[in-house]
Amino acid sequence: MSSKHPPGWPPIISGARPRWILWRDIAITLFMWGIFLLIVEAEFAIIWRRSPSLAGTSAYSGLGFGSFREVLRPSVIFIILLVLALGITTLFSRRRRANALLQPQPSPATDEDLAHGLGLSPQQLEALRDQKIIVLDVDALGRTTVVVSGSATPG
Repeated sequence: MSSKHPPGWPPIISGARPRWILWRDIAITLFMWGIFLLIVEAEFAIIWRRSPSLAGTSAYSGLGFGSFREVLRPSVIFIILLVLALGITTLFSRRRRANALLQPQPSPATDEDLAHGLGLSPQQLEALRDQKIIVLDVDALGRTTVVVSGSATPG
């Protein structure tokens, strides 16, 4: 390659997260699930026919919640089905991602190939790389136009 830029430029940053970010995300997720369970504890108590145990809720368990439980049953079944579907699709997505990461990486394109694809000479490509702002426009037919400082160079 005749470029003065190092190979693999521009760098692609992926998976470069510190461990504390992972633990922070786990802690926030668990905290939010805890809040959710506190909010719906009374509803779970109704479904399982017991009195809610949180302060400020009714301690009287002799209420007729049988009909309310029957009304909630389709919603609970639907929620369980959605969670199962989400879990299954997550497993498939993780497997697909893992398989994709095992694929061989393509070889880097040479400057000559890149310049030829844009319809430029390697020297013109090098001059474009030295510009601060470059706009590369690809139209619906796949033709490229390089715009540098107000001038257009059809590719």
